[in-house]
Amino acid sequence: MNDLPEPPPDQTEREMLGLGTEVTYNYRCTRCQHEDAVPDVVIDGFAASAGLKRGRMPRLVCPACGGAFLAVR
Repeated sequence: MNDLPEPPPDQTEREMLGLGTEVTYNYRCTRCQHEDAVPDVVIDGFAASAGLKRGRMPRLVCPACGGAFLAVR
């Protein structure tokens, strides 16, 4: 058994795995104006669970105050 750590993936492996290519969307709260960048994987998960059509942005809840957290266009 080899107890040595695996080397980090090279650039080709990183691209194939989608590492370093994360897309984020900016969201802002309508109540407190808190802004945050939300990763596309989170948006896609919420959109799928809400049954939204492809390309539609889900409404999220502001982590700071619980207000409506909407995508900034």
